[in-house]
Amino acid sequence: MTWVKSTLRRAARNPRLIGLLIVLCLDLVVIGFVGRQIVGSAHRPFDSDEAYHTMRGLKLAQDLSQGKVRAFLVDAYEQSLYPPGQAALQAVVFILFGASTVSARLCSLGSLVVATLAIYGIGLELEPRKGHVIGLVAVGLTLTSQYLLVLSGLVMLEVTGLAVTMVTLLLYLRSVRPDSGWRPRVMTSLLLSAALLVKYPFGLMVLATVSI
Repeated sequence: MTWVKSTLRRAARNPRLIGLLIVLCLDLVVIGFVGRQIVGSAHRPFDSDEAYHTMRGLKLAQDLSQGKVRAFLVDAYEQSLYPPGQAALQAVVFILFGASTVSARLCSLGSLVVATLAIYGIGLELEPRKGHVIGLVAVGLTLTSQYLLVLSGLVMLEVTGLAVTMVTLLLYLRSVRPDSGWRPRVMTSLLLSAALLVKYPFGLMVLATVSI
């Protein structure tokens, strides 16, 4: 309780922190809503797209769990139609929490939460004084998108691509600050590559954005 009270006192003097707390509350609501749908549909089999993406993750998870690094690299390299970024994320989740329809679909829900936090951070970077308002409006529009809410409960690439794209743009905005060091620039480059590895169009859109 003491920690909560001190946090609320700091938030009362810091509109950015208030905005962040609101974003976290909105994320909790969405996690509860979409998570309930995911758990409730655990018995529902994958459709063709979900099955295809999940099988790619299962294959990489099997390689990692057996310590077959060479097989992991070969199987990842063979995933050319859809790059192996999403599959690698799923592989880690499967190893940590077990392979199931629920864990596979929760990857997308977790990506949505990461995306909203990055979007709020982008708002803060765009305007020093009213950035929290920009961020809250952007997060509100994102979390009320029916299309995104549906995809966040499915094994699809779009939400993961959104998360990587938003985090990349956030780091890029921080890297162009006059006082920024080399770390944001390096992380921006790495995440730009990660965006390409989730799905080629995502990486190309980020590359076009940071190049203008």
